[in-house]
Amino acid sequence: EHTSFWRLARNPMIWAMALIYAGPSATSTTLSVWQPQLIKAFGGLSNFETGVLSALPFGVASLLMVWWGRSSDRSGERRWHSAGPLILIA
Repeated sequence: EHTSFWRLARNPMIWAMALIYAGPSATSTTLSVWQPQLIKAFGGLSNFETGVLSALPFGVASLLMVWWGRSSDRSGERRWHSAGPLILIA
């Protein structure tokens, strides 16, 4: 069955999912685009030093992502292992 766009637009769950996605999306954009510029402006660092400092959050996130995925696999729980980080990022 097909549902009209306007009926979906009135559904609160659609708005909740959109807000949940908007938080991590905004955070990712901020880290990717603005973080290096802010570090460079306030730190007075070289381009290389700015790049290394900008890469640190992504390196830590990569390690935590593997650990968190293993935790989810061990417990078999998926909902809160997905929702928790999304809420934290938002």
